[in-house]
Amino acid sequence: MLYSTVPGPSSGRLGPFVGDVFQDIRPDEKRIINILELGPSWALRGALEADVEVLDGSNWAISFDVVYNNFAGVKVQEKKFDPAVTERRIWSMTYLDDGFRILYGRQEAMSAEESFIFVMERDRQ
Repeated sequence: MLYSTVPGPSSGRLGPFVGDVFQDIRPDEKRIINILELGPSWALRGALEADVEVLDGSNWAISFDVVYNNFAGVKVQEKKFDPAVTERRIWSMTYLDDGFRILYGRQEAMSAEESFIFVMERDRQ
């Protein structure tokens, strides 16, 4: 991620530390994994997994269902969310090309004006 207005781990911040944020998008599985890494990739890694529902050409509904943390490759914490009380997020893509994606994300109950911006660069592997 290059830039975001969202506070907390989704922006790469964890207390006084700043890490790298990545997304693993799995269209065939309708899943997305938001990943936060602090230090080398083997050190501290947090992940937030979600189901994805494509609403239309530019909007996705995101339902987060599990968050977990690994330290030195060992899972040290996992929390599953109750789907009955987990609020969906709406991601609205405003720009997409081969290198970049810009989207606005918000809780479904929030207005579009309350959205946070995310600017992401595609991994060039």
